[in-house]
Amino acid sequence: AYENTNIICELKRARDEENIFISLVFESPYISAEKLKNMFNMYSTPSEKMDKVGSGLSLYLAKQIIEAHNGEIIVESNEKNFSSYNIKLPAC
Repeated sequence: AYENTNIICELKRARDEENIFISLVFESPYISAEKLKNMFNMYSTPSEKMDKVGSGLSLYLAKQIIEAHNGEIIVESNEKNFSSYNIKLPAC
């Protein structure tokens, strides 16, 4: 996200009450489809850090934790410089 960007966080429960949805939406640079595809890989790093050794585990670990709880995460980015992280988890 850009510096000083507001992050909109929404938490919803599905009408069937079987799932909970968490959505994070914020202004950020456009993320290409190729980068979106690889952003959850172990040790992937943002392009601006490519001159450094890759050690980024945060998104990889986040996805592993979500999937361990039978959930899923979907990231979307549009060319109007907004990104959204959408998480679906069983309500238990």
